[in-house]
Amino acid sequence: MAASQENGSTPFDKLGLKTGDPLHLESIDTKSRFTVRLIGYVPGGSILVLPPVIKGKQMLLKKDKLYNVRAAVGGKVCAFRTQVLYTHLQPYAYSHLLYPQEMQALQVRESERLDVHLDATVTSEFDTGAGEWPKDAVIVDLSKSGAGVRCQEPLGVEGHEVILHFIVTVAGVSKQLHLKSVIRNRIPLEGESHRYFFGLQFTQLSEAARLVLNGYIFEKLRERDGG
Repeated sequence: MAASQENGSTPFDKLGLKTGDPLHLESIDTKSRFTVRLIGYVPGGSILVLPPVIKGKQMLLKKDKLYNVRAAVGGKVCAFRTQVLYTHLQPYAYSHLLYPQEMQALQVRESERLDVHLDATVTSEFDTGAGEWPKDAVIVDLSKSGAGVRCQEPLGVEGHEVILHFIVTVAGVSKQLHLKSVIRNRIPLEGESHRYFFGLQFTQLSEAARLVLNGYIFEKLRERDGG
């Protein structure tokens, strides 16, 4: 099932972002990453954001600094490059970011699954009757809402809660995910290297985990579709 990819064809003001929505910034030079909050924009002019809060303190964005920006809204993941135009301190701290002239956007359907091969481990906070934790697994498909994993040992049955631990690389940075999940199906495998297939549905995804997951899927779909 192909993703609907739009390169430079979705203006920022048509994304549907609202006041208070997060924008995730990554510094071009230092690769540091943090989240700012959208407070407004002027099409063709600038995007207004509140400064990030790091360890309880506001971090002011420095003028002329370059950032890669990612945002997710309505099933769409977008990415663009921007520059800090100016940071005001009155009546409160906020920054103007350069309005994007070009933006990459990718529509990712909730059910669309990406074929992958990611080593993982599975644990549980509950007694699922599956023995000792952790258990080794391989993720063979991944979506915004769940994953398909293969493993040698059983993880439980439908309805049991587990945690899927794995690492993905987004924009050249490795990120470890720990995603609470519910087993939705269990299929015994015969004549294959793994004995079981489990379909997992993610639950209680944090904003940070959702961003990393969407960013990884965004990059892989672009690679797959030749973007």
